[in-house]
Amino acid sequence: MREKDVLRAWILEEHRLLELTPRFRGEVTRIQAQTREELAQAQSTGDGEMKALASEIAFHDARRRIRRARRTHSAEIAELDLTRWRELAETCARGPLPLESARAAARRAVSFWMPTGLGAASVASLSTHSTFVQARASVLAAERDGARGRHRPHGS
Repeated sequence: MREKDVLRAWILEEHRLLELTPRFRGEVTRIQAQTREELAQAQSTGDGEMKALASEIAFHDARRRIRRARRTHSAEIAELDLTRWRELAETCARGPLPLESARAAARRAVSFWMPTGLGAASVASLSTHSTFVQARASVLAAERDGARGRHRPHGS
């Protein structure tokens, strides 16, 4: 199985498991949406270093929130068989190092998220290059620039 297919299978397996845990699924969905928004805001900033730092903070915060949600819903999660989820995550994280940097970055992301446990694949699938994040970042930048333009005195 190709690495991209394994990553997709990991995410699909997580979605299948989340369907069995409605309360935890709601938390993961909320965390994913919040992280998307934080990433969009990070990408709407102008400086490359600030974008990277803000994105890193957003992912670390998401990881912390998922761990907290896992503790809150531990009884619900304990009823699941996570064997396949773990196998797929380990395969993604430890597969052969591909030459393409995007794939290497995806593997590093899986390695970062895997210890977080169930809920990680949903948030790990977010990337700063996703269409949603880029589109939202553009909207935020336009709103910020528009707000700046409204506050400028006439003639400057």
